[in-house]
Amino acid sequence: MAVKLEPGSLNESTLEVNIISEIASFLKTPFYPWILPHFLLDLHFFPHSTFQQRKTKLIRLTPIEENKGGGWDTKIVIPMSPTKQRATFIQFKAGQHKKGNKIPNSIFRNGTSASTEHAQFQFNGNRGNNQHKTLKQLAKHLNERRIPSKAVLYAFPRVTQLDKFYKLEDELLFHTSFLTLSNIEKEAKKNNSDLSDGKAHYFRTCYTDVRRREVSSDVFQLDFPDETEDILYEIFLVKIADLRNRIYQSLISDDIQETISESILRNIDYSIYFQLAVYFKIDLAQLIERNSYSSLYLDFFDFNFLVKERNKNYSEVFGVQIIDNNSPFEWRESLVKKIIKFLRERRGRTIKIDEEVPSEYSFTLPSQENMVLTLEGRFNGPIEAGLLIF
Repeated sequence: MAVKLEPGSLNESTLEVNIISEIASFLKTPFYPWILPHFLLDLHFFPHSTFQQRKTKLIRLTPIEENKGGGWDTKIVIPMSPTKQRATFIQFKAGQHKKGNKIPNSIFRNGTSASTEHAQFQFNGNRGNNQHKTLKQLAKHLNERRIPSKAVLYAFPRVTQLDKFYKLEDELLFHTSFLTLSNIEKEAKKNNSDLSDGKAHYFRTCYTDVRRREVSSDVFQLDFPDETEDILYEIFLVKIADLRNRIYQSLISDDIQETISESILRNIDYSIYFQLAVYFKIDLAQLIERNSYSSLYLDFFDFNFLVKERNKNYSEVFGVQIIDNNSPFEWRESLVKKIIKFLRERRGRTIKIDEEVPSEYSFTLPSQENMVLTLEGRFNGPIEAGLLIF
């Protein structure tokens, strides 16, 4: 028997485990290394409760359970308070690199003026299992219970080759197209296409311009905006709001709220802004005004170097030179801007996460006892799930 040291291709399992570990790592302990020094500088105490672990739970189905009525790969359960969690369902797909095709009406057809290289993903191709239809049933099940049907997502990582995966220094998460099943279905209905017909269908996307994408076998383009920014904004904001609430509550619980100055409140938020900028590899100086509060974060860290290295790695992986410095990264800046705006509007008070953080792509689990959603009846019996904790 031959010894195998790596897979023959970049498979779905490899992509999935990397993306969910990236999400979980961010949601587990964001910002602590950067907030700690500034508390020590600004205060004579440290709010230890901010280090209390509220671990994100990643719930997986076995292949047998998925075939019997699951349809999804991973359910992300995000803590947002000691007693409440948010959840969302994701089905991951691995893609293939394509130089072009001969499909009529395809925007990637050979001979067109635009670039024809693209990533192609097959969905609903499982033999004997109409996976897309099963996901539709899940979305319907949630919707009937007044839970957003957009909490059921497809994830299509746009890194399709093993050598490019090894080269990628950025988060794979940032190079993944997230599509809600409900929006795909709306587009299919508008184009008289049935994606639940038991046949294999395909999603195709440009590597660098995520707005160029289509679905087939009956080819139609997706007209709705890319949703990755909004999905990550919502998921990350749950954790960021919970973290800042705990910091604020620590200040109040120590009965020293009268000593909380505007500079302390600003530094709490600027610490978060700084960590976000480093995580998303963007220039913080382009997002916030320079003043006595922000200079500490803008002067000691070379954001230009960060951006230069980001662009260099992007070019190495995707073979595209960055002409407009921000074009592939505009959504990252927009996302961080929205988080900054959200926090600034709520400076000096705790955040009511249930009411103030959007819940379009995630839903609040009703109680700790109901954390594992059991879908009985229409899904051929209860679904049991394995649990991964990061």
